[in-house]
Order: sequence, then structure tokens, then C-alpha cells
Amino acid sequence: MLLNKDMVSNGNFLFKYRGYIPGVMLALSFFTVYTHGYNFELGEGIYKYLALAFIFLGAAVRFYTIAYTPSGTSGRNTEKQVASQLNSTGIYSQCRNPLYLGNFLIYIGIMVYSQSWLLVLLFSTLFWVYYERIISAEENFLQDKFGPAYEEWANETPVFWPKMKDFKENVIPFTYMNVIYREKETLVFSILSLLLINTFAHYVMQGVLTADDWLIGSSALLVIAYIVIRQVGKSTDTFKVEGRD
Repeated sequence: MLLNKDMVSNGNFLFKYRGYIPGVMLALSFFTVYTHGYNFELGEGIYKYLALAFIFLGAAVRFYTIAYTPSGTSGRNTEKQVASQLNSTGIYSQCRNPLYLGNFLIYIGIMVYSQSWLLVLLFSTLFWVYYERIISAEENFLQDKFGPAYEEWANETPVFWPKMKDFKENVIPFTYMNVIYREKETLVFSILSLLLINTFAHYVMQGVLTADDWLIGSSALLVIAYIVIRQVGKSTDTFKVEGRD
């Protein structure tokens, strides 16, 4: 499979800056709320539950992926491509980029909470344009490193959307400790994003800096949990699992 050299070059550059996407997403959400307003009744109803459904589904995809991922492969690194082995079983037998799929679902949930389906469509397009290039760079790296094994896997497995058939059992056991530590930021970021959008909406529509009680409470609990997990992880070996990052 020949990959466009420009796509690969752009992807290697964009790979280093993908951590800024949440900031762009929040800026778009704020702009939408500022220009189109916000319906708090809907925000406590259908949009709240749709947003949480997408967020929890995306988090579940990420959690499941990380629970079965060996060290030296999938991660949050931004410096360079890393792959000590080719992941091709478990969820990787269904799609080649499950972590990016999880990110996409989480981001869509946050966009939905902004109450603009046009924004959801716009962000989905921007996400694909951005990540198509990152994926091209990653797959060029994997192709060079694993050769025919990568080619066979890529020919059988979709890039993004799961094929929902021919599942191959995971070759390493599930570990929830790895998930707790490596994914401690996921739900914190997601709920804090909803909190920021909700707070901004209150300020724009009502002129007060406040937010819905459920967002304040859940954000506080998640931040406390994050701090505790981070400190325990830094000072003890509680979350270390052999063969995992």
C-alpha cells in the first residue's frame, strides 16, 4: 500500500500537536454558544444525555483498548511513532485505530452539548482531515517496520469504523489497574469540558458565573480522584503491571 508522501509528512508534523485539538474544540463550542445562545431546558434534557452517551461510549472504547494493550505500543506520546509489536488482536482486529475512534466519540459528545448539529458536522470534518494525515504517517511507520504482517492486517481491518465480525481473541490478559492510571485524564477532561461550556453559557445568557449542580459535583469528584490516582501512581507501584506501560 503506497501512501501519499505529503500526507505522511504532514501527519508526522500534526502528530506532535494533536493535544491541542481539545482547545480548538472548546473554542468552537464557546463561539457557538456566544453566537447562537443556549437552551438550558434542552441542556438538562436530550443534549445532556446524548453528550454523556457519546462520552461514555468513547471512554469505554479507550478503556477496553488500553486494558489489553502491551507496553511500547499505543499511548499518549507526541514525540515520535512507537511500536514494539503489531497490535492485531482484540479490538485491533475490528479497526486499526480504536483509540482515535474513542477520542472521536468523546469529542462528538462534547460538541453535541453545545447544541449545534452544524458544529458537530464541522468538527467531524476537521477531525477526519486532521487525523487522516496522522493515520497515514502512523501506517507508513508500521508498514516499514512490520512489512507483510502489517499488509495482511491492514487488508483485513478497517481504518476507523469497526467491522463487527471476525473478532480475534486478545493474546494478553485484561488489566484494570493499567486502565485506571493511564486513562485517569479521560473522564476528567470530558466532564470538565461540559462544565466549561455550561459555565460559559450561564455567563452569556444570564450574566452569572455558575454551572449546573451535577456538573460541579461530578467535576469535583473526578478532579479529586485524578489527584489521588496520580499521587499514588507517582509514589508507589500500585498501578504498575508487568508488560504494560
